[in-house]
Amino acid sequence: MKTLFQSTAGNGHINDISLDANGDFAFVEGLAAYGNIIADAIRTLEGELQLDIERGIPYQRTIWETISKLNIWKIYVKNTILAYPFVTGIENMSVNVGSGKYLTYSITIQTDLGIVEVSS
Repeated sequence: MKTLFQSTAGNGHINDISLDANGDFAFVEGLAAYGNIIADAIRTLEGELQLDIERGIPYQRTIWETISKLNIWKIYVKNTILAYPFVTGIENMSVNVGSGKYLTYSITIQTDLGIVEVSS
């Protein structure tokens, strides 16, 4: 599997697609591609995909309105991850809500190619 490389550099460009040394779109394969695909799915808001408004994580009704529905958000995230055919399981999911309701997560995922970690 191959997908577009997403920058991990700062300066407001985290998760932007990147260019390679020749100025062409940069791609990643294997576990890195799996990580990018899963991270994109977790960041996709419910209703955001114009051709499939049923997909996406319902951030608004699970954690933005009230953090008390964090467990429901976790279920949506887990189900989204487990829907990919290359995923064989979720090894660990750590979620933290800091001051100002700032949510961070770290998820260790088992795939057919090995283990990949996705975090916010």
